[in-house]
Amino acid sequence: MYAALMDETVLSIIQPLWKLKIPLKIKVFIWLLHRGVILTKDNLARRNWKGSMLCCYCSDKENIAHLFFNCSSASLLWRIIHTTFGLSRPNNVNHMFGSWLCGLTKSCKSLVYTGIAALCWAIGVPEMILSFKKLKIKHPCRSFSGPLILQEPGRFFTRRRTGRPLPLLAAC
Repeated sequence: MYAALMDETVLSIIQPLWKLKIPLKIKVFIWLLHRGVILTKDNLARRNWKGSMLCCYCSDKENIAHLFFNCSSASLLWRIIHTTFGLSRPNNVNHMFGSWLCGLTKSCKSLVYTGIAALCWAIGVPEMILSFKKLKIKHPCRSFSGPLILQEPGRFFTRRRTGRPLPLLAAC
């Protein structure tokens, strides 16, 4: 961990994350995702976990790239983002926090990173819970429509003092 903190290339790529106004637990989750140590089933298997290696969303072999970019459920979410905002799907986590948003203004990048952090949290946390409970999802949208997102749908995109929504498209 100390080596990662002292490596300036890692810090320069992930530095915008620490300035976002999102909960610390989500910042730490994204930092761990960037480091490649999120408890996906391939990482758990390296630690002698004896559960199924299959993704609970689509039944393919699960790893970080699959869960956040290649899984049919994640692909659906990336297509929605592409259709709504015109942003292409990043190739991997390094690309997502590296050159993916080149050409956007700093304020627009901040808004996009906030949304992407929420998206990654919404994909990763329910999957980990389902893995340990050994559940299988019949339809992938059910996991994303659960209490993690729908309790406060505008929480990540509201002004802190007034509670009014941010003008997302106008800021970009």
